Amino acid sequence: MKTEIEPIKIFNILGVFALIYIFPLFLSYLQTGPILIGDTYQIEISYIKGFSDLIKHLVRNFKYYINIFSNPIFWFFVSAFITQKTIKWINS
Repeated sequence: MKTEIEPIKIFNILGVFALIYIFPLFLSYLQTGPILIGDTYQIEISYIKGFSDLIKHLVRNFKYYINIFSNPIFWFFVSAFITQKTIKWINS
């Protein structure tokens, strides 16, 4: 049994998605301009040349890596969960 999604629901879903994911990226771009991944690599990681440098890097940043609240991937999954629940609420 296939059900049709009403156009207003599609509009609402796209609006919620844009509000949560696209609008913040657009605001970030307006505030800071383009940020290239290579720039971050040059500034933060390019000093690692061997195993001893890797160990120093991990020891220096251990608290940052273990703290899930500063991890952007954690926040992405939290926001994805909230977005999914919001979209289900809009569709019901």
